[in-house]
Amino acid sequence: MLNAAGHWILNWVIGWGGLGAVVSIAAWALWYSTPAFLAGSKTAILHVAITATAITFASTYLSAHYFNLGYATAIDHIASQNKEASDAVKKAISNVDDCNASGGTWDTVGGMCQR
Repeated sequence: MLNAAGHWILNWVIGWGGLGAVVSIAAWALWYSTPAFLAGSKTAILHVAITATAITFASTYLSAHYFNLGYATAIDHIASQNKEASDAVKKAISNVDDCNASGGTWDTVGGMCQR
């Protein structure tokens, strides 16, 4: 339960800019609804709104970037393992074919060519 909640908080609230988006929207709404005669407050709210929006965009970009970087790293690692396995299969098939071409029989239990 705690793990699922922690995952949700890291990915949606912090990681994808969820909390920052809420703060940004609230700040922009407050700035828009603040009367003009409170110019000093309106300027401060505008600075908060701009800062929250910039931080939200930056955190969303960085989260997406590092998510995609991790995905690409995992795919590259699996692709290299698949290549190694494919090369091993090709080598084994080549050994069996060479054995049969030379007139021998392939011993599947021992993995050797019997002549």
